[in-house]
Amino acid sequence: MTLKKIHKNQIDNNEDRSHWPARLIGTNINPETLLATDYLNHFNEVTMLMDVIADLPECLDDILKWQPKSYPDHFRNSSFPYKTLAIEAYGAAPAAGREALDKIVSELNTLILKAVADIALESMKQHPEHVANVAANAAQQLRYLISLAGGVINGAAHEQNGTGSDSSPDSQTMDQSDIDSLFD
Repeated sequence: MTLKKIHKNQIDNNEDRSHWPARLIGTNINPETLLATDYLNHFNEVTMLMDVIADLPECLDDILKWQPKSYPDHFRNSSFPYKTLAIEAYGAAPAAGREALDKIVSELNTLILKAVADIALESMKQHPEHVANVAANAAQQLRYLISLAGGVINGAAHEQNGTGSDSSPDSQTMDQSDIDSLFD
């Protein structure tokens, strides 16, 4: 561990977060994790579009336009009423929660961008049934990762082997190696 990382962890571990619960009353920002599930809307929207592409092919353009957004960028560009507070709270959130969320978000971004590329390719080949299959498979995996991210945001991420207690796409508990294998 580098000195910089050790120093960062010491600052993070010593930071007084006792004032945050009072500041977060009336918001949907978790007072323990200092994170908001509103960020997951960025991923839920594209997941819903992938779910309906077979019946609504006009959603294709919206899927193809999707781009990753960091947590702060999502809130900067949103109409979330507490967006400034959400960005500030994210900066003060315990490092373990932020890092766990960021890792899942990285996996979400990778999965979505791969699916978008595959959907674009199948669309150019004029294979709507393949577009629908790629989108449906991606949406299933996305829902699972979104549920993991929700667990981190709501403070329940490490209840069961560090992966939360949500059901996986195939109704079995997945560990990190199972999640990693989704991206091989």
